[in-house]
Amino acid sequence: MKNSSLMASSVIVLLGSIVLAGCGGKEGGSGTAESPSNVQEQTQTADKPVRLTLLASEAYLYNDDFQLLLVEPLKKKYPHITVDLIRPGTGTQIQDLIAAKTVPDLMILSRASKDLYKELGLTTDILPLLKKHQIDLSRFRPGVVEGFSDNGQVYGLPYATNTNALYYNEELFDKFGVSYPKDGLYWDDVLSLARKMTRMEGGVQYKGYDYFMNYWLGYQMSLPFIDKTTGKAAISTEGWKQVFQLMKSFDDIPGNQKSPSYAKAFTDDRTLAMVGTINLFPLLKQASSQGFRWNLAEFPSNREKPHVAPPVDLHELMVSRTSEHKEEAVRVIEVMTSEDVQLISARKTGRASALDNRQIEEQLGADIPYLQGKNIAAVFKSKPAPVRDETKADDQIKRIIDKNFAQVRSDTIDINTFMRQSEEEANNWIAAEKMK
Repeated sequence: MKNSSLMASSVIVLLGSIVLAGCGGKEGGSGTAESPSNVQEQTQTADKPVRLTLLASEAYLYNDDFQLLLVEPLKKKYPHITVDLIRPGTGTQIQDLIAAKTVPDLMILSRASKDLYKELGLTTDILPLLKKHQIDLSRFRPGVVEGFSDNGQVYGLPYATNTNALYYNEELFDKFGVSYPKDGLYWDDVLSLARKMTRMEGGVQYKGYDYFMNYWLGYQMSLPFIDKTTGKAAISTEGWKQVFQLMKSFDDIPGNQKSPSYAKAFTDDRTLAMVGTINLFPLLKQASSQGFRWNLAEFPSNREKPHVAPPVDLHELMVSRTSEHKEEAVRVIEVMTSEDVQLISARKTGRASALDNRQIEEQLGADIPYLQGKNIAAVFKSKPAPVRDETKADDQIKRIIDKNFAQVRSDTIDINTFMRQSEEEANNWIAAEKMK
């Protein structure tokens, strides 16, 4: 929207207020209209140039996407607002920015970081501003707004979600004469396929299956790391044992040991037949241009809960408590979560929208040449699992699990010992944190 349009709309709103004031007083009208000079002053204030800062890693927002999804549409609708991008790095981590008293107005983060930002004192309730600017929260998928809220307070809104899928190498399945994976597979089906596809041939070790993270399958079952009642680690449970046993089953296939980088093994080396993970579309651009033949299927599920994938992984825009321009920051969120920008994002960047909008969903990847003919619908065939309870201890527990599960892979310890040892280490860490 151009400046003249914005000024005109501001005047219309103010004139509307004048009319209401006139009608709301005593019979005959006793409301006092604002003078033209006051109207002009308020309009100029609304248009006063404002420069905001946004902290976002490239993993959340590439430079080109920053221009496409934020800078360009923001300039059209609110030309008086400018956003400068800060990349986290040496001297620009959020803790550094707090120390330097240069906390950004906006931050992009995942739901898992919510507790950290609360602890740092950076969260603020933007619900009143969302209501003021008539930003309709009912447009979003069920549960996604709540994922970044606490006790009725909304800290930010999601501008994208990470999808889950089973990606597979068509070339390897053709090479070994095995049928492609289909939608609706269970984990035991994938395990069987992995055994067929793992082999040494021509001096090259081909692997059947690799997975995203050591704990991702636990997310699919909504398993928490911390018992909410006791406040202690909850790793030694039957649910987690089932997860770790499944992971070990894949690792125990001769030749199928976990790769240092599943993405490299799949897209560059092309020695990996299948990988269950979050959105790989950006990483497949170069490989696709080189003729790599791949496709995707619905994320595998447990027989007890068919067609249930890990929870929605949200990318959130959060307004900082310290921002002096919260109104304008909410305007940025308004633009990035608008139907128009969400459609552009889906079509051109391959990001799934957080909006509950079938038309946008059906357009995912429509303008990306290398996604044409792919089974894109597979990412929407599963229902996301309920969001598990997350705590600020989660990141440390993940590190403990990663460290100790390496001993399980090498058969140094068994799964029961691994769970007991990991839980003990986690509880020691939790106790030490409480003493600080």
